Amino acid sequence: MSTHSDYRSHYHTAKDCGYPVPHILGLTASPIFSNDLRAMEDLELKLDAICKTPTVHREELMKHSQRPRILSVSYTARQDASYLDGIGTKSMIRLHHAWDSLDIMQDPYVINLQKLTADKAKRQLEAAIKKRKTYTQAQMKMFCAKSDEVWKDFGSWAADWYISEVIASFTVAINTTAKTVGGWMDEELVYLHRILTGFKAVPPTNLPISCADLSDKLEKLVEVLSDQEDGNMIIIFVKERVKTNILAHILTIHPKLRSRFRVGSSMCCL
Repeated sequence: MSTHSDYRSHYHTAKDCGYPVPHILGLTASPIFSNDLRAMEDLELKLDAICKTPTVHREELMKHSQRPRILSVSYTARQDASYLDGIGTKSMIRLHHAWDSLDIMQDPYVINLQKLTADKAKRQLEAAIKKRKTYTQAQMKMFCAKSDEVWKDFGSWAADWYISEVIASFTVAINTTAKTVGGWMDEELVYLHRILTGFKAVPPTNLPISCADLSDKLEKLVEVLSDQEDGNMIIIFVKERVKTNILAHILTIHPKLRSRFRVGSSMCCL
């Protein structure tokens, strides 16, 4: 697939040679993100475009247009989670402890490499033991890091829900795969599943969600949403897919919002 710069290069080359080029109408409320008009000129140059704004019936247009209101909301950021200092939920601490307690010599990847005699296998074995570079180690590291992020951004309830959902979803996937392939399973997947189901994650508390369960950042968002008029359509941008799903779930069940909004989520690339 060609990149944006490739298309632009082909466009200008074709135009310079006198070949026909496409004529495209683009509509946007924010062509640039600053007050510097040089950015507009740069945009016109790169896209071979002319940026225009309505001038006819402008007063009537402004009368029926809702101007955006920029609102800055301050919140108190949470400190980083630390299972050594007991900062985090029981599930988070147990998850970190499970990862930290893993014996690298019991990892299926290491066990299989020990059976091989080739020089390449020996180098891979040395790297796996020294750097803890295995599939299980990588998955546990990522799981711990993501649960810490969720705890910091959304709070204790969200972290426990995320951990429980990941384990439940992985268990379903394992069982489904086992049925599909007649009971045979990859050793590393079985090993990882045994770890995740063995540290006894604590499921999230029952609803309603209290202020103590949520981060101040999320509480402030709930307050802003609660102040909105009924019937408004609201768009919330979230950087990561995992956090999108978590936030959508919390907003769907939150006592202050569940009867007022219909919450949905979608993924896009910007």
